[in-house]
Amino acid sequence: MRADAGERVFYAAQAKAENKNRQKNEKITATFMKYLNIVK
Repeated sequence: MRADAGERVFYAAQAKAENKNRQKNEKITATFMKYLNIVK
C-alpha cells in the first residue's frame, strides 16, 4: 500500500512539472511569434 501511495505522489509531481514546462514553452512560443511579427 505504501508503495502505491509513493508512486501516486511521484506521478502527481511529475505531471505538475510537465504542466509547468508546457506553460513555459507556450510562453516562449508566444514571445517568439510576436518577435517574428515585429521582424516581418
